[in-house]
Amino acid sequence: MRFTIETDRILIRPWHEPTDRPAFCAMTADPVMMRYMSDGIPWTDAMNDDFFARQQRHLDAAGVCMGALVQKQTDEVIGVAGLQPLGTTSHLEVGWWVMRAFQGQGIATRAGRMAIHYAFTELDQSGVKAITLPGNLASRRVMEKLGMAYEGIATGKQLGHRLPDLEVVLYGIDRSDALP
Repeated sequence: MRFTIETDRILIRPWHEPTDRPAFCAMTADPVMMRYMSDGIPWTDAMNDDFFARQQRHLDAAGVCMGALVQKQTDEVIGVAGLQPLGTTSHLEVGWWVMRAFQGQGIATRAGRMAIHYAFTELDQSGVKAITLPGNLASRRVMEKLGMAYEGIATGKQLGHRLPDLEVVLYGIDRSDALP
C-alpha cells in the first residue's frame, strides 16, 4: 500500500527529493514558522537531511510519514502533514505544518481530519495521538476541532521521543469517537 491521502483540493504524499526540498527548506528557514519546532531557530541542512531520512525510515517501517502537503490545483508543496510513529509508543501521531502564506484557510484541520480518517479506515488503528508545545495555541485549536481530547503534559522521555527533554501537550482521539 502506498501512503497517499487526497481530497479534491489537497494531497498528502511521500516526499519527492530533490524537487520538494526547496519548498521544505524555505519553510524550515523561516524563524516564524519554526517557533514551535525549534524555538524559532532555522534548521540547518543537516537537520533538513535528518527530517527527510527519518520520514523515509517511517515510510519503510510503518507505511506512513509526515509527508508533503500539496495544493492540488498548483502542485505546490504548502506544508507538511501526515502520520508517524509517536516515539517508541504503540501510537501513531498525526501532525501538520502549513506555510504561513496558506495559514488561516482551514488546511491544517482538513489535513489532520484526512490523516486521522486514513489511520482508522486504512490502517485499522484504534486511536491516534497529537503533540505540540504547550504555547502552540493554533495547533491545539486544530486538535480540538478534530475532536481530539487533551490528555495531559508529557515529556519526550515518557514518549520515547528523539528529544527526551521536550515537554509537550498530548491529545488523543479514539476510533469510536471519530467514525460513525
